[in-house]
Amino acid sequence: MNNLSRYYTRIVRGNSLSWFFLLAVVIILIFAYIFFIGSTLEKPQSKLDNIVTPNITEAPPQEIAEGFPKDLPLNSKISIIQSYEATYPNSSAKQATAEFISSKSAEVNYNFYLKWAKDNGWDVINSSDNGGFVSFLYFRKASEQINITIRASAKSAKSSDVIISYVNLNQ
Repeated sequence: MNNLSRYYTRIVRGNSLSWFFLLAVVIILIFAYIFFIGSTLEKPQSKLDNIVTPNITEAPPQEIAEGFPKDLPLNSKISIIQSYEATYPNSSAKQATAEFISSKSAEVNYNFYLKWAKDNGWDVINSSDNGGFVSFLYFRKASEQINITIRASAKSAKSSDVIISYVNLNQ
């Protein structure tokens, strides 16, 4: 092999290693751009962006919110703790909630509202009576829903705190 041939082989081999090294660096830079910079271009949607804040209108003390159904009894009501109405932006749904103290026990109120729902054509979707301490009932009829939570009173075994939320999805 002559000197020219050896020189040419050394240059080609040296250049091919240089080209390989250059290509490897370019590929690494492209991946780095995609991974670090490209991923920041698409900002993930925050979980907080999906939260809808209702417009709440509180009823005056000891009164029931205007949208609360007149035919939904507050069983043995002693006093109203709070009541409010809520509407939701971009929705026809309306909610009315009443919290009150009942002179009846949690067990008596649970049985009262369960019977009331069945007598008035509501479907009992879910219910739980945990020995009278905290009970809940969930009723549905067409586009209406009622959720009732009953807590045994800490002050007296004969009374209970009742929270009734009524929702009409098409009002």
